[in-house]
Amino acid sequence: MRTALAFAAALAAAPAAHAEVLLTNLGEPIRATTVVDIDNWAAQSFVVDANSWSLTSIRTVAGDQVDEPGVFAELRKGSTTGAVVTAFGLPSFLGAQSVRTFTPLSATTLSAGATYYFILGVTGGGSVGWSYAEGNDQTGPGTFGNYEYSFDQAATWTNFGGDNPYLMEINVAGVPEPAAWALMILGFGVAGVALRRSRARTASCSRHAQI
Repeated sequence: MRTALAFAAALAAAPAAHAEVLLTNLGEPIRATTVVDIDNWAAQSFVVDANSWSLTSIRTVAGDQVDEPGVFAELRKGSTTGAVVTAFGLPSFLGAQSVRTFTPLSATTLSAGATYYFILGVTGGGSVGWSYAEGNDQTGPGTFGNYEYSFDQAATWTNFGGDNPYLMEINVAGVPEPAAWALMILGFGVAGVALRRSRARTASCSRHAQI
């Protein structure tokens, strides 16, 4: 019992992570839609605020699938040619433009103040559409940056500025503070020590019972 109470107390002392919207402009009207195909990949950048966050999902306004394209989505840090941070599980692109959710395939921490590029591309025949905003209004502590196109499958990218960014929402959760991690580790440690002592007492009682 004391083991369970100690472990529960340590976990309760750590602040729980909660969902946040780092940045969104999904409430903006659609200006137009980019056709993303093998000859035209698109990327939208965003800048993280002064905090580090755990990425939970990215939502965009997309759809209008033609044929059966091999779609991919990935997040790169620093630039369109920077290191790949994560790839995403893909939604269906069938049907008209609507909000689609992309889920990171690996645990991803967004660094405070860093710039990231969400890239949508197609390998093979067919295409999908990705809509961009009429205007620059946005909410959340993050900031939208430039959008870029690649017309040669990421061999080169062209910067088209920051006006009328792609419609996108970055959803995150709080990253536990070091003190919170320490408390959780302490809780596991206390639980482990107590469990070993409990086993030792049980073994000792068993030996006495056999004498």
